[in-house]
Amino acid sequence: MGPTRAPACAWRITAGVAVLLGVAAGNATPRTAGTVAGAGGRVVAGAATVVRTSTVVGAATVVRTATVAGAAVVAGAAARAIPVATAASFQQALRPRAWVFPRDHGAHPSFQTEWWYFTGIVRDQDGKTLGYELTFFRFGLAAQLPPGASAWRARDLILAHLAVTDVQAGRFGMEERVQRAALALAGADTAGLHVWLGDWQAVERGGGFALQATRGDLAVDVELVSATAPVLHGEQGLSRKTETGDQASYYYSLPKLATRGRIRVAGSERAVEGMTWMDHEFFTGATPEAGLGWDWFSARLDDGRDVMLYVVVDSRGDRHASGTLIERDGASRPLDVTGLVAQPLRTWRSPRSGATYPVAWRLELPVEGALLAVDAALDAQEVLAERSAGFAYWEGLSRFRGTWRGQPVAGEGYVELTGYDRGRAGTVAATATVELGGAAPGTIRTNQPAPVGSQGETSPKVPAKPPPPK
Repeated sequence: MGPTRAPACAWRITAGVAVLLGVAAGNATPRTAGTVAGAGGRVVAGAATVVRTSTVVGAATVVRTATVAGAAVVAGAAARAIPVATAASFQQALRPRAWVFPRDHGAHPSFQTEWWYFTGIVRDQDGKTLGYELTFFRFGLAAQLPPGASAWRARDLILAHLAVTDVQAGRFGMEERVQRAALALAGADTAGLHVWLGDWQAVERGGGFALQATRGDLAVDVELVSATAPVLHGEQGLSRKTETGDQASYYYSLPKLATRGRIRVAGSERAVEGMTWMDHEFFTGATPEAGLGWDWFSARLDDGRDVMLYVVVDSRGDRHASGTLIERDGASRPLDVTGLVAQPLRTWRSPRSGATYPVAWRLELPVEGALLAVDAALDAQEVLAERSAGFAYWEGLSRFRGTWRGQPVAGEGYVELTGYDRGRAGTVAATATVELGGAAPGTIRTNQPAPVGSQGETSPKVPAKPPPPK
């Protein structure tokens, strides 16, 4: 969903905003104490230390602390972080690559950032709808395992987010975890998909995948089976995030994973069946700059087709859109986004982060003959990942309806919105109609903004000629 030059723009949530530094990546053991963040910074209770910084390239100012495996950094305002390996130490996504599955479901440690996104929509035995997100992130601290004898040395940091939406009950819950990839506490295999963090995992099993994650009153334990081959986005899986093509990822999806298992939310466990969408991306880049964001849409339509669409907004306000249309038989092609209109119709403001998110949209793809209204199944689906990722984003089950070349369509999927907690709600990126096209295909114009809702409330819908119901 989830650009690669410094300063790079990561187009889906990047693990780079939570950086494991100093002793966690080096030779110290849990019993070692010492200064790891310069003046004002010290290790407390050991070495599993995460420091959130303003950049992952070079020295940086420590802005927050986080706890991993019982250890924390106490940092003063003037603390200076020990450098993590620069992006130059890792490979870049520059040209199409040869894909080999199932090996490429696994980790690619020669790239700095990687994620495996699973977003599913399932029903219980009473027909009630649940949505879930289980995502694992791998962030490379070094291209190779640091030298030394300590078993606590780590090349990677692993993060994970779990979220469950209970539509009928109007409930949403989320949990987050972070750990360095050492002593088998967390890791990601390279021979195939097996990424884990404690007892949370995504693993290949019996020609499909198994997902397990449990914490508190939330749990996901499901088996996934795909009937189609991976869908490669962009140019044979090279997904460019700018008009110049200087920022890109390797990106594929499995949009139709038949899903069966059990989900627990609010302490109530249910047997469920449905469908899951899996995204896997890897690239090299630094942390997002303030104001960076993207709007990502995925939908399974009732005519048997699937759609992925995103709009990336960098810190300069430059925008780039791309997407993929997946036919009933699994064949795919790039969407023609010339003239794309992405208009927010309604917003919701989080009482927790203060971010304002567009939770209803009008999407128009004139060349494709598509006009879709998108509406959140539940407004309050914010993933407040402050302890692991250092910021909040919106990842929510949504409904789609409209027309495609004159034929009515409906569907459901997930929408991801990032950058809104860092001031994006005050810019045209958050509140304006975005049009992509005109004389120079790929150029985005902004029109009149949609109103923003008040604190803790949902804004009224804006009349914008939404498509008729099916």
